[in-house]
Amino acid sequence: INFDDLQQTIMRALDPAKMEVILVGDFDPKEAEMHFASYFGAMRGVGVVDPPRAIPDVRLTSNEDVTKLSVYDQENRAVVGFTGHLRGRWSMTDLDLQAFPGSYTTPKHADKAFGSRCLTVLSEIINNRLYKEIREEQKLTYWVSFGLSYLDTHDFSIVTIRMSPLADRVEEAIGAVTLTLRNIVEGEITEEEFNQAVSPMIAQCESNLKLNSYWVSLLSNVTSSNCVKDASCIVKIREAYSSLTLEDVKAYGCGQLRGMPMQVTLGETRSYRNLQDILPDAPSVLGDLPLRTLPIIATGLALAIAGTSMLV
Repeated sequence: INFDDLQQTIMRALDPAKMEVILVGDFDPKEAEMHFASYFGAMRGVGVVDPPRAIPDVRLTSNEDVTKLSVYDQENRAVVGFTGHLRGRWSMTDLDLQAFPGSYTTPKHADKAFGSRCLTVLSEIINNRLYKEIREEQKLTYWVSFGLSYLDTHDFSIVTIRMSPLADRVEEAIGAVTLTLRNIVEGEITEEEFNQAVSPMIAQCESNLKLNSYWVSLLSNVTSSNCVKDASCIVKIREAYSSLTLEDVKAYGCGQLRGMPMQVTLGETRSYRNLQDILPDAPSVLGDLPLRTLPIIATGLALAIAGTSMLV
């Protein structure tokens, strides 16, 4: 894959005449149009837009919990992806509040973004735990990351765990990651881990609040008509994160992860061109985190989920 091939592939799938741009802010319409035309003026279609293609069949392993793809390469490498989905940024309901003790009747729990803030803190806790246990202590992978991406126009979020394990320890790495997730879901989180996760977020809020781009992104999300939310959610964001407790994160965040459907996607490179089924048994250590097969298209060995990272 090179840049020219990538550029041509994208441009053949993009029809500039059908682009839609949404701007949020205090702009003069004519000035905004002028700057937009100047910035995107060099973008030209290739003249031929590729028609939609049928999704090719992908040979899966015998176990429906794992999708595996092997591609040709001169080096022996592996990449593993866990994907799942949770509720969206504004999806907390009165029913969710029943998971909290009777004393949880403060205004912060009525905030529609309270649940997503708990999940954001929990995602940082998971990231820190995975890095410490999987990479540093067990040395099973070159890198590992947990991602929680909220969508602006859809009322759900995408969860991803990506790692590049040692080629001969793939199954061991998958088992270790799922075991770590299970322990966290069961509430095995210390006060120290909570503080290590939430303190940088509070500092990030203080920094973000000084950026115009941050406020534009907040307003863009709030004005989306697809999801019901309250504009009061973007008031006193720093204070909202400061008021969170470990009990909040355990009660809501861990509760949301429990039972979350996930898929494991494994890609590796070998010195041959074929699909291999080397994972006859999917990991079963997830406990209450069932694995389910979801449709996925892999191009080469690039496994990525694009999303926005914004503290609200």
